Amino acid sequence: MAVGPDGTLIVCTNSAIFVLSKDVQQALITGHKTETGFKDGQDGKARFNFPFEITVHDEGHLLVSDTYNHAVRKVTLSGSVSTLAGNGTAGFADGVGVTARLNMPRGIIVDDQNDIFVADTTGKTRGFADGQRAAAFQSSNQTGPGYGRPPDRR
Repeated sequence: MAVGPDGTLIVCTNSAIFVLSKDVQQALITGHKTETGFKDGQDGKARFNFPFEITVHDEGHLLVSDTYNHAVRKVTLSGSVSTLAGNGTAGFADGVGVTARLNMPRGIIVDDQNDIFVADTTGKTRGFADGQRAAAFQSSNQTGPGYGRPPDRR
């Protein structure tokens, strides 16, 4: 759950992202009310599989930890979905975009430098410098909370 730039409440369900306006009107941003999957797209064509947490990037888009798809997804407020990291296969590997491997990402935050941090269910923390290169926060075999900055921007 997150608060959007306009003060609306943004929530995740098992397969979709919704926005609740201040007058409690509910609207689907993206995904499907009941159908899960792993697909980028727009206008309700995108699919999620247990999006667990959502945060708002200062550029106005949303970042979603798509847990069972082992991915981090970017959602624009117009409903366009793209995959920032992961490709549906669990693992732990540094990389850019779909070459990065995550294992059931859960927690997700963005710091004041627009670096993204993701914690997975195995206790590993990943950093995305400028939202691009997914890399271990300290080392690929480090577990538990990490300290410091994400990898160099390359």
